[in-house]
Parts: sequence; structure tokens; C-alpha cells
Amino acid sequence: MRLSKHFIEKWTDLMGYRPGEKEIEGLIKQAICIQQFREIRQANGQFFYMPAIFWNYRHGLLFKLDKRLNTVITVYVGRPRHNGLPF
Repeated sequence: MRLSKHFIEKWTDLMGYRPGEKEIEGLIKQAICIQQFREIRQANGQFFYMPAIFWNYRHGLLFKLDKRLNTVITVYVGRPRHNGLPF
């Protein structure tokens, strides 16, 4: 699993440190999938990709994941702290 540049920048800004792929993968494995990844064909024939959304309720984190590229796109934090995970 890869981490997008945007994800790394946002995580670093919110949490105060650069995330590791294994750490994020572990947090996503603990999470509940609340929206499946979708590939939607538009009327003009082009595809629109809707990312999967995973909710890690223990840590107050939402992750958006592009399963087509196997990349974590962004993160939303319920209670941001600059000294680590919000728990």
C-alpha cells in the first residue's frame, strides 16, 4: 500500500510526524469499511472512481483509499493532536 503525497503532508501536519506505510496499513486493517471503492461509468463513457472510505473508530480516523492504485489518498482526524494519534 502506498501513501500519496497529499496524505503524507496532511498526516505530518495533523500528527506531527511522518507516517510509515506499515503503521497506516495496520490502522486501516483495524478500521471498518463504510464505503466500498466504486468504478462508475459516466454517460460520456469515461470512468469516475469513488474511493473506499475506512473508519478507525478507536482512533477517530477516516481514510480514503484508491484501491485501483492501492494508494491512501487522504485522512480526516476527529480530534487532531500534534503529539501522535488522537487517543
